[in-house]
Amino acid sequence: MRILLSALFLSWCAASALEAQDVAAAPAKRKTAVRRTVIAAPLAKRQTAPAKPWKFFPMFEFSSGELDGSDRNNLVYLPVSLKRLLPSADVSVTASYVSLETTGEATVVDGVMQQIYKGSSGTKAQSHSGLGDIEVLGRYYIVSQFDAVPTIDTYAKLKLPTADEKEGLGTGEFDLGFGFELSRWFADKYVVSLDWGYLVVGDPDNIKLNNQAVFDLGFGVNLEKQTLVSLFYKERTALVDGMDNPRDLQLKLNRRIDADKRFLAGFDIGLSDGSPDLGGYVGMSFKF
Repeated sequence: MRILLSALFLSWCAASALEAQDVAAAPAKRKTAVRRTVIAAPLAKRQTAPAKPWKFFPMFEFSSGELDGSDRNNLVYLPVSLKRLLPSADVSVTASYVSLETTGEATVVDGVMQQIYKGSSGTKAQSHSGLGDIEVLGRYYIVSQFDAVPTIDTYAKLKLPTADEKEGLGTGEFDLGFGFELSRWFADKYVVSLDWGYLVVGDPDNIKLNNQAVFDLGFGVNLEKQTLVSLFYKERTALVDGMDNPRDLQLKLNRRIDADKRFLAGFDIGLSDGSPDLGGYVGMSFKF
């Protein structure tokens, strides 16, 4: 089954890429929404053949807090992403390095520290570090904003279980996700975005994890056409029955340095027992 899902996903990415290469050469204005760590420039045009079709994103992320009755858990997450831009799609690969301090209740799922056991184990916290999971994601641009119609994208992603589950750095299982992203700019200054996704979560040995629905609602303001500041409400369903849904409030900053470089930063506040108390990230975006 896992091999079949992997094959279907990779076939979907290949089909999207081939279709994108056959699109007519007329340029289209595309106003894209704010993403989690990859925030596209507002009012940017998507060309049929991008002059610089690659993007590189090195990031530093952290989160810390007590999860639903557990002891304090701390995560340092260092993802590095490479994205290929196509006329009507993009494909990216993300690898990561993970350092997790926990008493065993938490691990990393979908790039986020989440609890997989309820309560505290009562054991002493241990720190483990190593390679995280690898994620392959393909996004297809369904429609660009025009009149009252928002920008609509769809995506699918596959997690490859490269993290060491024995060290608690991942579940050791494949995950498959898909979703939709909507955004609408107003007066070239304000943007509202709505994202919904669903993640089919693989079950590690002797643990039954729920699949997850993920929901984001955001509002952003473009300041002086150089800086985008946005506020997001984020929620996902709990992996384990009886636990609170992880809910967060996230403030994001996207600062344009020049035509090819951007500075990215964000700060998270947990709104439920299912989320870390606080977190944040800093990083860069390079186009080449």
